[in-house]
Amino acid sequence: MAYNLLGMAYRMKFLQLHNPELRAQEIAAFQKAIDLDPGYWVALINLGATYFYQGDKAKAAPLFKKALALNPNHPEKAQIEKMMAEGTGQP
Repeated sequence: MAYNLLGMAYRMKFLQLHNPELRAQEIAAFQKAIDLDPGYWVALINLGATYFYQGDKAKAAPLFKKALALNPNHPEKAQIEKMMAEGTGQP
C-alpha cells in the first residue's frame, strides 16, 4: 500500500535528519494505511516498530498483537512477541 511505503520513506529521512516533523509524518502515513485497511498487517508492524523504538512500547504492543493475529506465521514472530511482551510488562 502506498501509505505504508510513504511511511517508510519518512522513516529513512527521519533517520538521516532527525527532524521530529518527519517522524510525525511517518506515523501519520502508517496510520493512514491502517485506517484504509485495518487488516494490513505490514503497516501495523511498521507503526508498532516506530512507537517501540521511540520508547512508546505500550503503544506498540497492541499493534504487534493485531498484526500477529492477522499473520500468525510471520517469520519474525519470536522477535515481535518479545517486543510485545516488553510493551505489556510481561516477562
